[in-house]
Amino acid sequence: MEARRKMYRRPPQCKIYMEARRKMYRRPPQCLALGNLRFGVSCRVSSIPTGPWDVASNTASINTICCGSVFAWSAPALPYLQSALVSDDTNTQPGDNYTYYNVSEDLNQRRVNFDNNGSIGLPPDDTISVAEGSIISSLVAIGCLVGSLPAGQLANAFGRRTMLQVMNVPLLVGWIIIIFADRHVALLCTARFVQGISLGLGAVMTPLYNEEIADTHVRGSLGVIYDLMLTVGILWSYIAGASLPYLWLNISSAFTAVLSAIMLFFIPESPVHLLLKNKRKKAEDALRWLRSKKHDTNYDPNQEIHSLQRLVDKTKVDLHSRSITSLNPTSLAGMFTVNNFTGPTAKSFYIILSLLVLRQLGGINALTFYTVDIFKEAGSSMSPYVSSAVLGLVEFLMTLATFTFVDRLGRRTLLLLSSILMGACLTGISLLGYLKVFGYDVMLVEWLPLVLFALYLSAFSVGFGPIPWFMMAELIPTESKGWVTGVVATVNWLAMFLVTQLFPGMVVSIGSAGTFLVYGVLNILAAVFVFTCVPETRGKTIEMIQIELGGKF
Repeated sequence: MEARRKMYRRPPQCKIYMEARRKMYRRPPQCLALGNLRFGVSCRVSSIPTGPWDVASNTASINTICCGSVFAWSAPALPYLQSALVSDDTNTQPGDNYTYYNVSEDLNQRRVNFDNNGSIGLPPDDTISVAEGSIISSLVAIGCLVGSLPAGQLANAFGRRTMLQVMNVPLLVGWIIIIFADRHVALLCTARFVQGISLGLGAVMTPLYNEEIADTHVRGSLGVIYDLMLTVGILWSYIAGASLPYLWLNISSAFTAVLSAIMLFFIPESPVHLLLKNKRKKAEDALRWLRSKKHDTNYDPNQEIHSLQRLVDKTKVDLHSRSITSLNPTSLAGMFTVNNFTGPTAKSFYIILSLLVLRQLGGINALTFYTVDIFKEAGSSMSPYVSSAVLGLVEFLMTLATFTFVDRLGRRTLLLLSSILMGACLTGISLLGYLKVFGYDVMLVEWLPLVLFALYLSAFSVGFGPIPWFMMAELIPTESKGWVTGVVATVNWLAMFLVTQLFPGMVVSIGSAGTFLVYGVLNILAAVFVFTCVPETRGKTIEMIQIELGGKF
């Protein structure tokens, strides 16, 4: 009889899994009762996070606004840097029209009229060439490569919050150099490269911190905050470039780095990192800060600490094994030399790496860099500045809407819908292009490419924009986050650099219609990958996710 009882006894990992599922469907105490209705972040009525964890996540993401400004800086800044004003009237007013000459082109071809350039200051005689401007813009991606590779290891060594504070230093240094560099190409290149290092660090640090401080019911919503703040920074650069002088465009962007450096002192370190450093008391205090509310001051962190401690203990064992053998499957070399292709580290590595590469192959950054050309092809009468601001606003609003969707529809569903709609939009733009090539009259639908591009950007913002980044923090085992996050983030920036550089050549070789068709097909292939390979993580604890990936506890 004892043997039969042992045979039918549930293994420990099954007990953990069932306990976690019971917690997942239990109505949390944070929901505020109002009559017979219940409102709260975890009540499925609204997925927008509220509470101390939301304050911590927003504070940790302030410097992401600055990162977004770095991304979009070249859009309003390069017209100023690459142009010289031909006018004796120095009384410039925002909104006035001025004629500029790009000195890098032949005299008969270099006249360019910018609707709003008077608002970004009166340029001096010296200008930078188009080639130099391209280098200045692209060096951010190279800096991202450098910053993202050691990001995971630095997060484990010094802490998530500490590294978020450190990354403000390169951001601020870069803006100071830009403010005083004017058109000095070497200084501008240095500034952009240094700022790129911060972007690479932030792409790992911010989603990681947000995932580790989040309650299970709001982890998806907090994961979206990184991409939301990035779109805020992009939108701000577009608006500031259209309404402020060039100097104040840079000063206003630098202000967010200063604000972030100050505000980060008022939020706790990640409880997971504190437990990794054997600081249990501080981890308990951090959880009390993150989970308690005015109506729930007696929160007991022991149950959550116990769950996190199991994860941390497993992490320490694996890290110790890695230190005594170079063939441990949690290391990069070990994963490819040990028969461990079905373990959680390998599975999460393949899934996240594929998602981020497919994200870039979908053409988002290449198309964003050529927004003005697409607007012109659509016959839009809006200026390039207004066009960029409109698309920035669309991206921001749709990313904001993801708060409602991500914890109700789930990550996998949104990724599927996003990739299918993106593929359909780009295929539609391609078909219209081919109709023009074959001589069909498309005058009545010249507005359609603009609408399709806006839909494409909206689909990206609710799916492939934010979700791969915070799924990286959800899927990757704690013991492997150091090297996995660094490698996949580095590959992401490399893919972005290559896709962006190849876009002009593709347009010359196969035309814009053929280029859009290639991107459309790649987005459909991304949908196939999501359907067959990507697991759903909505509402699941980290333990449940790791058990489903093949981990042992």
